[in-house]
Amino acid sequence: MDKKDLLKQLDDDFDKIKQEIGVELDELDEAFFVRDQVMQDGFVSNNLSRQLASKVAETLMNWNQYLHNLLFTAPGNMILMNESRMLHDDDKKALNSLISESMSFVSLNIHVGISKNKELEKEFFQKSLKFWNSKFSPEIEKITKKINSGWMKKD
Repeated sequence: MDKKDLLKQLDDDFDKIKQEIGVELDELDEAFFVRDQVMQDGFVSNNLSRQLASKVAETLMNWNQYLHNLLFTAPGNMILMNESRMLHDDDKKALNSLISESMSFVSLNIHVGISKNKELEKEFFQKSLKFWNSKFSPEIEKITKKINSGWMKKD
């Protein structure tokens, strides 16, 4: 299936579940690049909501791994050791809070996948998107700007 047809199928299939999950495809894509994931997968799942939820949780988990490594840096990792030193204690407290809150969404996604609870799935999409837009992304932007500035000052 070519890319154009795949994206058309995604749009059509998403229209069928839009009410179930309570968010717009464009909103999800802007935050979590779900269209890119479908293109990479090469198919639109028969269980589209789970395919999309998986991408949301994967995105949060990938960020969590990076943030965790900033907080608990392995002694042999010079890059992360330098980046960790660029952050103040209040930055690290904010990162810890972000990890905790985002993990609540990752674990909710796991629970939804096992329980098949559609109301919880809708809650997952709505709340994780709101969290991403209102808290996670803005805080990450501040942190990455600070780290980038730190690297720019290094000789």
